[in-house]
This record gives sequence, C-alpha cells and structure tokens, in this order.
Amino acid sequence: MLTWKLRITILWIFVAICQTAATTLLLFEPGVIHDMMAGKVLGADIHSAGVQIDAALFWLAPMALAYLTLVLKDTASRRTNTVAGAVTAVTGISALIGQPAGTSAGENFVLVVVSLVALLIVWHARKWPRPAEVPPSRPGQETTRREHEVSAG
Repeated sequence: MLTWKLRITILWIFVAICQTAATTLLLFEPGVIHDMMAGKVLGADIHSAGVQIDAALFWLAPMALAYLTLVLKDTASRRTNTVAGAVTAVTGISALIGQPAGTSAGENFVLVVVSLVALLIVWHARKWPRPAEVPPSRPGQETTRREHEVSAG
C-alpha cells in the first residue's frame, strides 16, 4: 500500500514545484516586477490579507496533501486525494481557459502539466488497491505482485 501513497505524495510535491515554476515565469512577464513594487500583481493589492493567504495556499496546499497522503488511513486518503486532485485539475484547466491573451507559453505549459498531474493523482487514488484486493502477506516476508500472481495461479 505504501507504494501508492508514495506515488501520490511525489505527485503532490511535483504540483508544488510546478506552482513555483508558474510564479517564476510570471515574474518574467513585462511590467510584473514594476507592478509588484507598486503593490499590485495582476491588478490585485498584494498587501491585502486575501491575496497573501491565496499565495501561501498556492504552495502549502499541495505540500499538506503530500503529508496527509502518507498519514491518513487508506480510505480517507483515497477520498481526500480524489477530491483535492479533481479540484486542482479543474482549477488548472479553468485558469488555462481564462488566461489573458498575452500569457507566455511557459505559463500555459505549466498549467497544462499541473492539470495533467492532478488528473494522475485522481487516477492513482481511484486505482489504489483496496484491502480486500491485496492478499495478506506473512510477517517479515516481502512479496511482489508477480509472486502473488504466480502463487495464486
């Protein structure tokens, strides 16, 4: 079971890294640094609590989900990852659709990658083996899926 949890955890960390890449690419846009110095980003006041909390959640949410994937019980982790992955995918796709015309190809590429990774998280969470599907192993014995198939068949 840990293999699936590790896969999803790594995908959430990948989402957080993509968020960093998107922010970095945003800084390359003409006038963005000048606007930041004036206290605005994409027309929003960067000193407002809402903008600052949104910016913090931009990175903290995927990192928190990476941790929760490892510590939650399997059923709760599966449900949490399905919902959070779907929300992340929908958010990424709608951000991609709603992008201003002058958005760089790099930012659009990162949004596509984030959306695809989020969909991969949903897929892994749904395909996660349920306890009834995994044959019990003997204590102290590591077995592979192939060994289970050979011994069952």
